[in-house]
Amino acid sequence: MARHRTALKKFTSLLEDKRKGTPEDRDMHAFIIENRFSPWSVGFIRANISSAFSANLPALFPNLIAADDRFVTQSKRVLLYGAVVEDEALSHKSTQVALENASPGDEIVFFEMGFLASSHSWSQAIQQRDPEMACLGYVYDDIAHYYMADYPNRLIQRLNGDIELSEVEQARAAALMERIVCARISKYNSQPLTGALSTTGASRRVLVVDQNFSDASTIYGRASEQDFKDMLATAVEENPDAEIWVKTHPDVTWVNDGKRTGFYNHLSDHGRVRILRDPINPYALFEHVDTVYVGTSGMGLEALFAGKRVVCFGAPFYAGWGLTDDRREIPHRHRSRSLEDIFHAFYIWYTIYHVPGAPVPSRIEDALDYIEKYRPVALPAAAEGHVPTISVIVPVYNVEKYIRECITSIQAQTFKDFEIIAVVDKSEDRSQVILEELAEHDPRIRILELPENVGPGFARNRGLDAARGTYIHFIDPDDYMPSRHHFDAVNEAIANDLPDMIRGRKAYEQLENEDGTITGRRQDKVETYFNEPFAMQSLTSRPEILHSRHFWNWTYRREFLQENDIRFITTYREERAFLLKALLSTDRISSLDSASVVYRIRPDSAVRRAQSRSDVTDQFNNFRTVVSLLHDKGAFDRSSDLFATATFQVAQFLHYLFWGFAYKTVLATEDSDFEDEFFEGLKQVLEGTGLRASDLSDMPTQLSAAHKDAHAYGLLFESILSKRPDLIDAARHLKPIAQSQLYLEFLKDAPTPRERALADALSLYARNDRVRRSDAKEWNGPKPRVVIHIGVTKTGSTYLQHLMEQNRPELLRKGVWYPEVGLFWQSGRSHKQAGHAQFATSAINEDPDLLNYISSGVSLMQGRVKTIVLSSEAFFLNPNAHLLAQYFVGYDVEMVVYLRRQDDWANSQYAEFVAGGAVNRVSASVTDWLAAPKTRDLLDYRQILGRWEHAVGRDHVHVRVYEPTQLLEGDLLKDFVEAAGLPDLSELPRPDSRQRNYGALSSAHIEVLRFFNSLPFPSRDAYFSFIQDVADQLQDWRKRNGHEMPKPDLLDIHTRTRILDTAQNCNAEIARRYLGRTDGILFLSSPPTATSAPIPLYSAELEIIAEGYRRHGSGMLDEGTGRTNQLGSSPAIVNYGLFGWRLWALTPFVRRRLVSRASPDLIREFDRDPATFLHNMRLERQRKAARYIYPQGNIYGPANIFAFWVPPIERALGKTRGDRALSRLRKSPILYFRTHPRRTMRIIGRLMFPIGEARKSGEQG
Repeated sequence: MARHRTALKKFTSLLEDKRKGTPEDRDMHAFIIENRFSPWSVGFIRANISSAFSANLPALFPNLIAADDRFVTQSKRVLLYGAVVEDEALSHKSTQVALENASPGDEIVFFEMGFLASSHSWSQAIQQRDPEMACLGYVYDDIAHYYMADYPNRLIQRLNGDIELSEVEQARAAALMERIVCARISKYNSQPLTGALSTTGASRRVLVVDQNFSDASTIYGRASEQDFKDMLATAVEENPDAEIWVKTHPDVTWVNDGKRTGFYNHLSDHGRVRILRDPINPYALFEHVDTVYVGTSGMGLEALFAGKRVVCFGAPFYAGWGLTDDRREIPHRHRSRSLEDIFHAFYIWYTIYHVPGAPVPSRIEDALDYIEKYRPVALPAAAEGHVPTISVIVPVYNVEKYIRECITSIQAQTFKDFEIIAVVDKSEDRSQVILEELAEHDPRIRILELPENVGPGFARNRGLDAARGTYIHFIDPDDYMPSRHHFDAVNEAIANDLPDMIRGRKAYEQLENEDGTITGRRQDKVETYFNEPFAMQSLTSRPEILHSRHFWNWTYRREFLQENDIRFITTYREERAFLLKALLSTDRISSLDSASVVYRIRPDSAVRRAQSRSDVTDQFNNFRTVVSLLHDKGAFDRSSDLFATATFQVAQFLHYLFWGFAYKTVLATEDSDFEDEFFEGLKQVLEGTGLRASDLSDMPTQLSAAHKDAHAYGLLFESILSKRPDLIDAARHLKPIAQSQLYLEFLKDAPTPRERALADALSLYARNDRVRRSDAKEWNGPKPRVVIHIGVTKTGSTYLQHLMEQNRPELLRKGVWYPEVGLFWQSGRSHKQAGHAQFATSAINEDPDLLNYISSGVSLMQGRVKTIVLSSEAFFLNPNAHLLAQYFVGYDVEMVVYLRRQDDWANSQYAEFVAGGAVNRVSASVTDWLAAPKTRDLLDYRQILGRWEHAVGRDHVHVRVYEPTQLLEGDLLKDFVEAAGLPDLSELPRPDSRQRNYGALSSAHIEVLRFFNSLPFPSRDAYFSFIQDVADQLQDWRKRNGHEMPKPDLLDIHTRTRILDTAQNCNAEIARRYLGRTDGILFLSSPPTATSAPIPLYSAELEIIAEGYRRHGSGMLDEGTGRTNQLGSSPAIVNYGLFGWRLWALTPFVRRRLVSRASPDLIREFDRDPATFLHNMRLERQRKAARYIYPQGNIYGPANIFAFWVPPIERALGKTRGDRALSRLRKSPILYFRTHPRRTMRIIGRLMFPIGEARKSGEQG
């Protein structure tokens, strides 16, 4: 109590001193602007300045000192908000605090929020601590607050003076008032812009405006409790023919603290008097009244803007100038003023704005723009004929638990020019009631009520018919929009390009249980294809668009849909045909890096209920439509640019049909007629495509990796066409095929084209574990010849293996067996296979299983097999592979090998071992690898040939040279046919060129990947996937950015010369012994005379490699930050690039931009950690800029390259220093060196760990 009395005394004395001693001619606006960079203190605490209603104030006063800051009492300038009055409960606490911190002689300036205060309200800003809702401008006065009627102030001085507005200023003021009225912009802007305002049937209405009992403007504005009683009584008496509307203050509703009590809130409706308690925009009320009664409320001024008669029972600043009906004496008025004069003085001169994203000080126009953009309510529908930019269509059926969240997430969009069309599909719950409640306060919501349930697809069609927007956006009623700014991004894309389709990102999938509890969030891997935004593309220019399978994260130009008759053709399972038709109809497709939707996955959704025959029919009809659309575009023509699109769609739909609900539902009906109908219809559709099993795309992300690896989709395709339910079942469940059945399929006499196609598909499926050995009596006839092809790296081995693999049935019919067992290939990499590598292992380990399989096959085929061909690179790399001759005892074994010049072989083999995804990956340098005994042995071809000659005899060793000039007619296949004595091979269709094992990466890339080979991977397949993923992305990145990817050249001229000099005698002996060349010349080609020039690597490429390891590696990298989990990492270390270049090169420019608009505490926070500061900015465009300025990669380099140093440092430190130093190192190696007391150690640490800067003190805890 004593503290309050002291504050009241100080406050009263201050007002009196100000009245007497303030300069008469001070321009308050200019004074504040001139002194804004001085240290000013305020009674607000730092938390409110940083994130609540006053969050924008530091933009005007960058050196603002909060009440709880350490040096608050040292400021010589004080901003004083609010007032101290007799009743302590009605006094503003910050006023008291500021007065206590002020010293005698300090410059004290009163300030209050302006009349364009917020896009929301002060209470919402404080409750939600959302800076977007913060105050946009304050008024400043060094004499008294503007509402203190008994004290002079700068506003009244200006209006009493002789300042006259120019014609331009008058026109600006008039235009701004008109804009405010038309846009219904008020002091607070979260109140509904419309409402249910039923009347008693009176011919007219008047409005009486209530105020807070604690409002200082009533206390100092000569408006007492009795005045408010008199005002209501007068309104009733003066308007006997009118209904009296009493509007309570919104604070009474917004703030339930027991203090916000209005003068009228205890009243209830009586007679002609109606009490309006619900918040509603003032201009929505003004439309219905002709007279407004106020005490001191700012609504009186707004009513003047709206052209209403205003009666004042207090002394507000706008009264007394000849514009209002004043019922008491108004002091300090000496002349009349126009409404433009008062508006300009208060809104333009007296108020200083600080609008986010605008220059500071800001213009009033900036504040109006901001309010219209960010307020959570929308204007009533425009006049007849208005076309909103976007129509949002929402089908609604029994979603009462979710529909409010869905609709409000749309309403919260900062872009406001849209309509919401809610199509109520005969919903049986409260969904429509909720929609009607929402629509009551937002005229943008239109409810279409369907007389019968038609399903979501057809309900969307009804919405399309009713839509008025230039663009159409769909959302399901149980999903919601996570970003308030998505439609802003869409509108920007529209303004830039007017695309036909605009894609937004799926933020994540929200998993819920039966109770609606969120059990997890799951990222959709499809989104990885859309990390980079693009504009004005097509399916052919951006094939990855095909991965986008949902129609509801797209926004469509409405006329585009109409012109191409793009509609939903089924009730459910409706999306693929709709989306594909749209994608096929345009080359104006854009994609945004903006989250458009959260997809809710719940057990009771329509797609997860028990499925019926009609659902199967819907799914199949969608497939039929998709195929028909592709036919119309000529997509099944193999020369078409859309052929890849066609094969993608067919493969994806086959997966949906047989691994989704459709096939299971068909079987569950136990209706043979329905099953026959399903298969016959599917057969007809697939036959119409003209596709083969080998055409099916393996790109859809939905496909099962195991089934792709097994070629099960191809077998499924051909089994449908051949009406083979037994093989369909095998393909679905990856069941093995009996060896005897396999040969029956392969060895049919005069097979039809359909039978050939089925056999080919079965051949690729029934391999290794997916073929089961059948018992057979031992074959007593002559055993077939065995040809063992030794594959030397980059001699076309993979090409030959694919040729025989894909033609196995045809070869077998010609007496040549390329066995379906003992094979090795890499999962997910069809072009990477090592042929019959497992035969070498079995021979070395004397494991009879594969030999027994061969024996069974020979017996089952009753002498039809004349030659068995085995091929593998492992037969060259494994020094004991010659034991295969002994393994096949009793068989006539021959060997065929292609030799390559040793320097070229070493270059290719090393590249393969390091970056080709080889089984035996290498992390050693090329010099160390060449020096290894195993490599030296492989370079000496005599050793390999000698072992095989000893095993099979010299006449059975067939040596060929892999040089174009030494191949028969320059053709590898023709040469191999002659060498192996297999003329039937030349008649076979050759494999796709994509199945050659081409080297993909340059020398520079290989050197980077060499480091990754020393890092852990969860499995061998994970490593293979890493290599393939990275190689594909690097190739694609270089192609898209116009950079060549040269072949690897890892050996310098001296190394190549040394290798060939060492091999000279070896090669001469081979030429004479096996080729009969008396000149001893084995290779005709010469090595290059110069080493290839190195190519530059780009940071984006290093990021691709690091991200690849993050996806496929051991989990050492943290998904969110790129920092390590197993290595010591610290929040005190931030990545600013090599040697911190981004920190010292870019940060000064960023800081200069911030200084003019950020508070000292924000600048201090920025200085401690610029990267984190920018990444945590509230606007998406700011965070997006941060990702370019400070990308935030791994502090140990791509995939921990620089972590190589940690183990040796630990060992050295363990010997020389104690456990404490070792513990610090392990906690954060980089921080250990950055903070080391010895300069030499800091320099060494900088060289070993060139990435990572220590945050400044105060941020590390």
